[in-house]
Amino acid sequence: MTMEEMYDSLLENAKNPDRTVYNRFRSGIGQHIEETVLALAPDDPGALLPLNYSERMDYIDARPCRYHSIVQLKNIYDEFNKRSASYCARR
Repeated sequence: MTMEEMYDSLLENAKNPDRTVYNRFRSGIGQHIEETVLALAPDDPGALLPLNYSERMDYIDARPCRYHSIVQLKNIYDEFNKRSASYCARR
């Protein structure tokens, strides 16, 4: 299941999301971010991470499986991909 499919599945069942899908979605995004940062900017992860990344992740981790956490995870994923593409273009 792709990130988009997991996201769509979680939003369809936002009142009672599947915890297994949520955990795979959350860990997949975290793993993608970690691997990309290590590959592109191990000395300066701030160049790739979205603004307020740690505060947003704290919010998500404090409220797992909630609609706003699901949406915020997707936003972080999208912002990170845009920032990493921009970083690669500038290098």
